[in-house]
Amino acid sequence: MQVNYKILTIPSVFIGVAEIPSPMVESLNSYLDELLQDEGRLSRGDSLVGQIRHGEQLGLDPAHPTIDEFVLLLRKLSAEYITHFSQKTGQHFNKNRLIELESIWSVHSYAGDYNPLHDHATKAIMGISTTCWTKVPPQIGDRRVGKDSITGDLLDASGAHDGYLVFEFGRCDTMNTERLMPSQSIAVCPEVGKLLLFPSWLQHMVYPFFGDGERRTIAANFNGWETDGNRIKVSKIG
Repeated sequence: MQVNYKILTIPSVFIGVAEIPSPMVESLNSYLDELLQDEGRLSRGDSLVGQIRHGEQLGLDPAHPTIDEFVLLLRKLSAEYITHFSQKTGQHFNKNRLIELESIWSVHSYAGDYNPLHDHATKAIMGISTTCWTKVPPQIGDRRVGKDSITGDLLDASGAHDGYLVFEFGRCDTMNTERLMPSQSIAVCPEVGKLLLFPSWLQHMVYPFFGDGERRTIAANFNGWETDGNRIKVSKIG
C-alpha cells in the first residue's frame, strides 16, 4: 500500500547569519580603536541593559564612512531577511518597507561583563536587530561541543558556553527531546566577523566570560516602516 506522506515544518523564528569580510572587520576595529581614545565619545551605558562594568558601551556615528558602509550592508541584509520571512511563512505585506536605522552602538566587554535576558524595543512594530563580533578572546569557545548548540557539556562547571550569545523563544524543558519538542533556545558561539540578524522581539542574553581579552561587538536596530513608494526599496545583495 502506497501512502503519500510529508512533514509540515512550522517555524518559530528566523535568525540570519552572515560572514563579514576581513577588511571590513579591520576597518570597523580601527574606527572603534580611535573612538575609545576620544575623550568626547558618547557612552550608551545609561540606555542599555548590558552589565558592562569593566568595559564600555558606546554610541557610533552613522555618518562616519566606515559605519555608513556597514549600515548599508545591514540594510541590504535586513531586506533579504524580510523577503525570506515572507517566502517561508506565506505571509505577505500590503505595503513596501522603509528599512531605517534607529540606533547603532558598540559593546566592549571584559571578564565578568554580561547582558541579562532582554529584547530590543523599536519605534516601528517591525524591528530587526543585528549584532556582529569584531574581537573575541581565544578562550571563548575553546571547550565548545558544537559550533552553535544548546547541548554543550555544561556539567562540572565546564564553562562551555562562557561568553556565548543565547536566544530564548519558548520553553526549554529538560525532557523536550523525549517529548519530541524542538528546542526553543540556541546558544551561539562568538566568532570574529560573524553577523546575526533577528527580529527585535526575540529575547537574548550574553553569558560572562573569564580571563584576558576583549569581547567586542557592534549592535544595531532597524525600523521597518510601511510605505507606498518603491523608491526606498533596498536592493538585494549579489
